[in-house]
Amino acid sequence: MKRTTVPPKRVVKRVRTTIPRNRSGIYLIRSTVNGKVYVGSAMNFIVRKRLHFNQLKNKKHHSIHLQNHYNKYGKDDLIFGILEFCDIEDLVKREKYYFSILLHEFNVCPVPGSCLGMKRSDAFKKKMHDIVIGRKATDETKAKISAAKKGQPGTRKGQTVSEESKQKMSIAKQKMTDETKRKMSESAKIKITTEENENKRIAALRAVLKGRAVTLITRNKISKAHKGRKATEKAKANLKKAWVSRRINHTRKPLSEESKNKMRIAALNRNPISEETRSKMSEVQKGRIPWNKGLTKETDERVKKYSESLIKFNSKS
Repeated sequence: MKRTTVPPKRVVKRVRTTIPRNRSGIYLIRSTVNGKVYVGSAMNFIVRKRLHFNQLKNKKHHSIHLQNHYNKYGKDDLIFGILEFCDIEDLVKREKYYFSILLHEFNVCPVPGSCLGMKRSDAFKKKMHDIVIGRKATDETKAKISAAKKGQPGTRKGQTVSEESKQKMSIAKQKMTDETKRKMSESAKIKITTEENENKRIAALRAVLKGRAVTLITRNKISKAHKGRKATEKAKANLKKAWVSRRINHTRKPLSEESKNKMRIAALNRNPISEETRSKMSEVQKGRIPWNKGLTKETDERVKKYSESLIKFNSKS
């Protein structure tokens, strides 16, 4: 059926201007000047009519088209009429029907019961931004959201990003201004988790990954991703600290016989180191001072612990 500004004859016959009490259904607000229509649904016609005209009078109506028309022609030009009585459960369904046969030019939402496709003004966006910014959810609210989402798949689970989308995202990031980058940096600093939360996250991650074997394809991907990446001085210091701690305190988990056999077989099958690689390794080591140079187990506690741990390890082997 072709949509028209003027309601079809069978619809006009059903339009009534007398409003009964405590009835629900579909209504329209129609201009006598140009025939433009606003279509809506109401659980109570009297309450809805009063709400519409009070908002128009105070210049606070959500429909900018209807508000502008009211400002120009006044209240007397608009007629509030009832199209149909229906149950509350059928309001959206019947409203969609009238949306399909009438040109609802005063409505700002193209879909009944939804703001999908509605264009907001810059002033409205700024107003909503000012309301939301700085608002923080309480722990109780966070717990409720978490409980509601438990067991539900992620919104992007199973989705893959096309090469075209990746290219667009890359270009968008390159166009970021220095001001935007600074804001993002400051926002990330604020969101740094506490040590307790970080430990919980790591523990949960370890529990998930425990016993999971990494495939050769995944290893190659990880290796490719890390190639050319340089560790920061802080990361280097942390790695060195962890390595020294493991070597001195011998905190590494003891290897099983199966693991030892696998390592032996891997060592036997390993390709011999080329002369080129040997020369590179030699160049890297030149000028480096060993951490234990000039230290003895009598003068340094670390050397003493390291020596004792080696003796203990060799005796077990």
